Amino acid sequence: MQNFLRFTTVILFAIAFQFTGCGDAPPDIVAPKGEETTAQVQTLAPEPIATKPTPENTFARLRNLFPLPIVNADFTTLRKVLDSDTYLDFLTQEFPTEEPFQTFEAYLEVASPDEERYLPFLKKWVGNPTAEDVELIHWLTGKYREVNLHIFRVEFQRDIRQGDIFHEAGRAFKKIAVVAAAPRVEAFMTRHALQDDFGPALEAFVAATEREDARWLHEQFEAQNGIDEGLLWVALRKPALIGEILHNFSNADVFLKWVEVTKEQA
Repeated sequence: MQNFLRFTTVILFAIAFQFTGCGDAPPDIVAPKGEETTAQVQTLAPEPIATKPTPENTFARLRNLFPLPIVNADFTTLRKVLDSDTYLDFLTQEFPTEEPFQTFEAYLEVASPDEERYLPFLKKWVGNPTAEDVELIHWLTGKYREVNLHIFRVEFQRDIRQGDIFHEAGRAFKKIAVVAAAPRVEAFMTRHALQDDFGPALEAFVAATEREDARWLHEQFEAQNGIDEGLLWVALRKPALIGEILHNFSNADVFLKWVEVTKEQA
């Protein structure tokens, strides 16, 4: 475990009812004897059925609700988009969870990890990964990425002194060391008899996920004519990723620098 620590751096559909009613003759009107009266039946037009939220129609609705720019310097407008009823209804439909949620932050707390991302890596080390294993690697990967992004932010502050950079890097290392030594991590390592070489492999896997996400994000910006509509589509396609972006970046310029630098890494 010592070497392992050393290598770690870094929705209710709206239901429409059709109402039908019968117009009875008023009680003070008497039909002539021998004549039959026919009750006038009035049929009301059915209410329109609510449209199922899809990425396409949700995108159009959000664009109408939130005019450009959606991405301002500190992501304030984007956060409002993610907590809007329109977006949360979409999440409930497209990304259902076992537990209900009322806000985007609450969604992130109950959303399941993306097994397709973690299973190929896990199968190389533990054979038949369980849901618990996937959850652990998802959590651990997130912690590593958080530290890596912290170091990136520090390095790109042009007015920071070199000594402060080393100080921040040291703080980041201590944080990830604490994460790696967490009881749940140690239990995972022991359960699968993993050795110190798992640490560097995990670090390489984390870096690969960062490059993959940065390149995909860049593709969205190009396909959607910029960061505003690009990040809106990211929120519709990968809500967990947009959540991570907002958690780790408070400045849009630094985020864009991270995308540009990371997507070019070998």
